[in-house]
Amino acid sequence: MLLGERVKSRREAAFVGRVGVRERFMEMLATLDGPRVLHVFGPGGTGKSALLAALSRDAERAGRRVQFVDCEALDPFEAATVVARHVAAAPDVLLLDSIDALGPLQRTLSDQVALVPATCTVVFTSRRRSEWALADGWDELVVSIALTNFDRHETATFCATHAIPPELHAAAWEASLGHPLTLAHLGDALANAGDTRPGDVLRLEEFPSM
Repeated sequence: MLLGERVKSRREAAFVGRVGVRERFMEMLATLDGPRVLHVFGPGGTGKSALLAALSRDAERAGRRVQFVDCEALDPFEAATVVARHVAAAPDVLLLDSIDALGPLQRTLSDQVALVPATCTVVFTSRRRSEWALADGWDELVVSIALTNFDRHETATFCATHAIPPELHAAAWEASLGHPLTLAHLGDALANAGDTRPGDVLRLEEFPSM
């Protein structure tokens, strides 16, 4: 086993929820009929990037060629150039994370994506619902899904996979209301505190780093 495979395995084990989105994605991979673009949107910290990484793993396991662009990690013009290069590579799956970072260049994104093969499945994320998803001609090809916080069950599962003690799961829910990034910070803060604080109430202000 390669080291990178171990990293992927650990990330997969730590990933929680979003079953419906992953199933919808796999349905799109399996058929050429219907929508070809999946748009996932939601506030910061709801796990859009982690979900996109999980979809990438799903696609690779299905034998698909994946191209991934993290628009937030690049200058907008550089990101647009990288997107164009990946489109030219005619991938089976094109994943575009955080298209908000493209600013005004978002308006050209639909023109670029229109150049991918009709067999390609495209997934992109943003904080708000994109106008692209509602544009005339695209509306029947794009499925938009709002990513929200975890429910109580998903929160408990996340806590269990991130070493948050069972006696603190209820308190973690009350403190985070299921917000994935807050839960992740909470787990880190508890690990660094060295004291699991088994009380009934866990307040975020107890951990200044959050």
